[in-house]
Amino acid sequence: MSLNATKIKGPNRSDYKTYSSKCFFSYPPNGTGFQMGYLGIGPSTVSGGFHLHYPKNRQVNISKITLALKGGEYGELDSIETVNNVFFESNVVLWSAAANNGLTCGVIYMFVATVHISDDLHKVIRCICPITRWSLPNLVKQPESLTRPKYNNSRWNNLTNFGGGSGRGGNEIEDIICDAKLEDKTYNMGSTLNLLVSLILPSTFTSSIKEVRLGIKEYQNLQDSGYNVNLSKYKVANNVYNGKEFIKEVIVDENDGGIKENRYLLDLELEIPKCDITPDFENIRELNHVQLGHRLKVRIKFGKFKSLILKGEILIKKSLSEEKLELAIKNGMIYNKP
Repeated sequence: MSLNATKIKGPNRSDYKTYSSKCFFSYPPNGTGFQMGYLGIGPSTVSGGFHLHYPKNRQVNISKITLALKGGEYGELDSIETVNNVFFESNVVLWSAAANNGLTCGVIYMFVATVHISDDLHKVIRCICPITRWSLPNLVKQPESLTRPKYNNSRWNNLTNFGGGSGRGGNEIEDIICDAKLEDKTYNMGSTLNLLVSLILPSTFTSSIKEVRLGIKEYQNLQDSGYNVNLSKYKVANNVYNGKEFIKEVIVDENDGGIKENRYLLDLELEIPKCDITPDFENIRELNHVQLGHRLKVRIKFGKFKSLILKGEILIKKSLSEEKLELAIKNGMIYNKP
């Protein structure tokens, strides 16, 4: 059981929550992780090795070695990590003297190996076992309309009203007629998000579009003791357009020849990253402590203190590429063809 750890591929030191240089895990031969197959759309297993690394001239008195794979929600707050709502646990005896044989929150799977020296003395090794849940590519389109937050904050009204305006107390931004539709609400990692925005500006609105920002943010929340704690909020993707890129159509009044309204049609797109993003937790289990969401936000700037904001919740799934899907079907690694 004595092996040279330097010749074995396995998790990095940072993946171990409890570490010992004498006991370590390894990946399967030619593997880069424990998971094999596509969990969620086909058969999937975890595979690897557990090794003891002791000098040859030292006697190892071990009565039993047990291994457990546990899965549950986790959160890290003030450098204190807690794991709650354990929804999966599998235990196996690797060897016995008688038989001789992840500042974030989310869902975590972990290997827990217990080496029993005696009834009262044992050593525990804990190592993160990343398990990815896959989805088939989303083929059914579900159009989604973005919403406009209600600007009922007095400070915001004062800023957006900078320069005057007409209607509803002179708030120029609220006088804009806007329609924004996503072609879909669910997206695959690595896909392109397309958004079409149409704007109708009243003749009294004299500003033109200066800049448009389109971005996705991920929100992670941990519910602890009845309180929602925002653990992290970070930018997943971002794209900036110059206002000159958009065509402006001026509608003229047939009676007096004056400007009736100004129209814009914004054709926007955003590349969703293939990695460095947490897929949604849908269809895993009912989570009691962890909340994860992805939000699309559009900011259309007409000036320093004039911006129209649109928001919408989206789902991002980790799905197979066309090449991987074809190979998985060929090898019988999925349950159903899309």
